[in-house]
Amino acid sequence: HGFIPPGPNNTRPLDAGCYDDLYVDCNGRRAGERGFCPPLMGVPNAKRRETKAAGLPNGYDEDYRDAQRRASGDPGFLPPCYTDLYKDANGRSVGMHNFMPPSRQGRLSQPLDYGCYTDEYQDANFRKPGEPGFIPPLEDRL
Repeated sequence: HGFIPPGPNNTRPLDAGCYDDLYVDCNGRRAGERGFCPPLMGVPNAKRRETKAAGLPNGYDEDYRDAQRRASGDPGFLPPCYTDLYKDANGRSVGMHNFMPPSRQGRLSQPLDYGCYTDEYQDANFRKPGEPGFIPPLEDRL
């Protein structure tokens, strides 16, 4: 325990080795961006440190904590990015009418129209909108 990242909504410190969407790696990447390197301090397992140091293909791992300090698998967990496997509270997935993407940094999400997605969406190859080779969610299902 001990590290408290800057920000108005962070009242509880993160456990050693954990990070949230305010953490920026040495390459300027944030959690949810392909190749993101999370903090290595507090990670005792050498293999896990090596994996993290190489950069995470999907941009986060089990040590990511959302704004409410929930981990992946906890009820209500909000990931820093999402794929077409993510379901909103109403069971809708990206591309469906009224899909609600995960909220980010305290901002409330708005329902999206059919076929729409946000910048936090990643295709099956962990590419985001605007990156070469990105496949939009509805095309990815064909």
